[in-house]
Amino acid sequence: FIKRETKGYNIAVQLRQDQHTIKSFADLVSPIARVKVNGLVKLYYTNSYKEYIDHFMNNLKKPLLAINPGGGGIKKKPLWPILRFIEVAHHFKKSHTIIFTGSKEEARLFEKNLRGIKAMSLMGKTSLNQLAYLYEKCDLVLANDSGPMHIAAAMGTRTIGLFEKNPVRYTPFNKRSVALYHEKNKLLSNQDYQGRMENLRKIPVQKVIAEINKLLEIS
Repeated sequence: FIKRETKGYNIAVQLRQDQHTIKSFADLVSPIARVKVNGLVKLYYTNSYKEYIDHFMNNLKKPLLAINPGGGGIKKKPLWPILRFIEVAHHFKKSHTIIFTGSKEEARLFEKNLRGIKAMSLMGKTSLNQLAYLYEKCDLVLANDSGPMHIAAAMGTRTIGLFEKNPVRYTPFNKRSVALYHEKNKLLSNQDYQGRMENLRKIPVQKVIAEINKLLEIS
């Protein structure tokens, strides 16, 4: 329960663990207002941001598949192995245009793995608002549990998020998106980095490929 013993903050509201965090935020104001949350607010972008991204993306063959192999605080956060993202890119390289996204730090870490792959890399080349427009133009975004994953979902794009455990509270929040995780993963402390990495490694490449095909077919 969340409770403040001060004037104006004296109503306890149950913090549910079985629903998305966004719905829990709506519950916080439920004693004074009814809030129905259908989706996230899209990020704002200017015409100059659009022109910048369109410079890279005009005339690209569709479908457009964006891959974000990093995640916030990549030195501490477990990530699905970069070589598995590469496998996914190889699988779709003939039928899709592959676009890798990420920060400048992630570009330094991962771009050596992208050599020889038929893909465009915009890692380290976009602001968050430019990234939002880029994702809006894509047919699907594949990402670790991260800020970019949530941006893609906010822009209404089909999104696949990769998680180390059941992410009911943090799944990409739109009706065209899914979260993948291994159902038998153990609940581990945040300090158990190796164990959390092992949980992510249990997500097989073929499962991700099948989910990409499924989302693109039904949407």
